[in-house]
Amino acid sequence: MASLLPIYRRIAKKARTALAKSSTQEIGRNELGQETMKADRDIENVVFEELKKRKCAVLSEEAGYCEFGGNVQELFIIDPLDASENYKHGIPCYALGIARAALKAGRGAGTREGGAAGARLADVEEAFIFDLVTGDEFYAEKDNGVWRNGKPIGPSMLKEMPKAIIAIDFYNDNSRQISDSTRAKALAYPKDIRRFGPALLEMAYVACGALEGYLNVNKSLSVVHACGPALMREAGCTVTDHEGKPLDFGLREVGEYFTIVAAGNAEIHKKMMEILRD
Repeated sequence: MASLLPIYRRIAKKARTALAKSSTQEIGRNELGQETMKADRDIENVVFEELKKRKCAVLSEEAGYCEFGGNVQELFIIDPLDASENYKHGIPCYALGIARAALKAGRGAGTREGGAAGARLADVEEAFIFDLVTGDEFYAEKDNGVWRNGKPIGPSMLKEMPKAIIAIDFYNDNSRQISDSTRAKALAYPKDIRRFGPALLEMAYVACGALEGYLNVNKSLSVVHACGPALMREAGCTVTDHEGKPLDFGLREVGEYFTIVAAGNAEIHKKMMEILRD
């Protein structure tokens, strides 16, 4: 299948325009039970308007699962406004994320009980992350490469943890408790840490080498963030769960979560895994 990058760029342009006219007004709750703002819904509507032109299934943070047309052959996983809390508090740092997974006919593509239910992270063929503030775009095509604003990118090859800068997400919603020892080592091991808000941008920065690693092990990331791990994996990063197993998860429900330890290379990843050992 030809790259859908022109479609993603069209969506991104319209999303920025919609966001500029939107607001933080609360209009309900999403599929995760979180507050939905008008901005969340407005961007999602922009995405849906474009995807309705295709026969596809969509898994989105706000609307959950839906299908456009019959006998769908592809699944789009959408996070319309990653770091909506930043938007709500006037912090200019938030992103749009889109992943596209192929639904294999052998698994019964065309129904949620078939292909859509069986789709997994490994089936993601394209990943697109768009900074809604700066306009930066990150795009990955499976087995073909990763680009930032049209230029090829790759991860950091820095191997010394005391010189590394990593992004750490210790967001605490009681999903999976993080020990005080792990928190202390996470702050002590690297040269410095970063926390921007949008997990998708933090993962994109690992993919392009701006950061050496990304750590989120409290199981607070929904599968709507699938484009982040897919982007890093295509860039050549080491991407695992908190047990060090290659990251893999299903794309069936918005309410499924994952842990992630990702680094630009195996040496930094090894040190990040040591952070988790109490």
